[in-house]
Amino acid sequence: MRPKGTARTVAILLPSAWRGGMLRNAFALARLIAGHEWDGPGRINVVVGLLRDGLYNWLELDAAAQAAGGDVSVRRLEWTSWPTDSVRRMFPSLPFVPPAVPAVMLPCDYRHNFLDCDAWIVFGRSTEGYVAPARPYAVYCADLIQRYVPQIFDTPNGREQPELWALQLQTFLGWRAARCVFATTPQTVSDVVGYAGVPSSRTLLAPTLIDPLIDTIAPTQSVQDQPCILWVTNLSPHKNHEVGVRAARIYYEELGGTLPLVVVGVDSQRLDPQSGADRAGTRAFRAAPEVVRHTRFAGEVSDAAYMRMVSSAAVIWHNVIADNGTFVVCDAARANRHVVSSDYPQIRYLCDRYGIHPIWHRADDARGAAQALTLAESRFRAGDSPHHSLRGSTEDDRIGAYGAVLRRLLGVADV
Repeated sequence: MRPKGTARTVAILLPSAWRGGMLRNAFALARLIAGHEWDGPGRINVVVGLLRDGLYNWLELDAAAQAAGGDVSVRRLEWTSWPTDSVRRMFPSLPFVPPAVPAVMLPCDYRHNFLDCDAWIVFGRSTEGYVAPARPYAVYCADLIQRYVPQIFDTPNGREQPELWALQLQTFLGWRAARCVFATTPQTVSDVVGYAGVPSSRTLLAPTLIDPLIDTIAPTQSVQDQPCILWVTNLSPHKNHEVGVRAARIYYEELGGTLPLVVVGVDSQRLDPQSGADRAGTRAFRAAPEVVRHTRFAGEVSDAAYMRMVSSAAVIWHNVIADNGTFVVCDAARANRHVVSSDYPQIRYLCDRYGIHPIWHRADDARGAAQALTLAESRFRAGDSPHHSLRGSTEDDRIGAYGAVLRRLLGVADV
């Protein structure tokens, strides 16, 4: 029996070395959990577990944890594979693991191995493997893009990797054993049920972990900044680079577009033909010197630099086949910038929910995308407002949804 008034501890585990949006989500969830007295669970301490070989600034992360309050800490981990039989001998009371799972995954910090925590929240990547339920756990599913863009599981040179699909199957078997799986759009919740096979009774729809509209972004501009089309992207195939480059060529060569293109995001500097990378997106730029002539490849930048770029841009372009896409369009709306976005269910839901009004185009329609960029430029030149009518989630929405996650996770009856 836990002594009355003793705080529980929940670990938030990232089995991939994410930076950007997923890392922001992890710390937002940590602050939310540690910052409230929850009906049922009470006070909760949070440990954020990050891969020790991730390219992190650990001093900054420790400072972020301290800023969140004394109830949040950061711990380095390794995501390790163990034979199922061996783990069962270590944990005789381990719940049933299907015979199809010869090895299970555990977070190891070589001290407590997160067994000093009452429960875990795993940020699912679909290939983290079957998490041994040595502690009760929940899964946060950001998206299941591979259902729509299976190429994201291919190697950089386009070779299929059947071992990843086998690992995904084991991962989904693990998700079905989790106490709950939560997501932030109805489409992703539907995918969790219909694609990953999680019973609908163990899924939850929750508001975005970061209130995407909590602050406005004040306009700022330095000498090197100029109004531009800011394309926020990375190297993954779902980011639709080939169609994007074709759209940019039409925008400049046929429609007379004049705004320069700035490409920013994790590893996005490798889209620059001068990088020597052999990726589909790089090859698309290499074959379009008339686009490269107008393009600057900014690569990965700090959060502060990214926000400055958003605030000084004329147009923010969210061009993907499918994605979650929360922060790009929301950051643009907070800065009152014009938004051009490909159209897919998750982003439609988020824009409708938060009052963001992009100019839409189909992901497979390069000419339609070029026309959308041209329209956005004309509105910018005319000084027209983007006409966002922003509305955020209420604190009650957030507390209610994540309180339900925590009660499921910790086995506390709804109150």
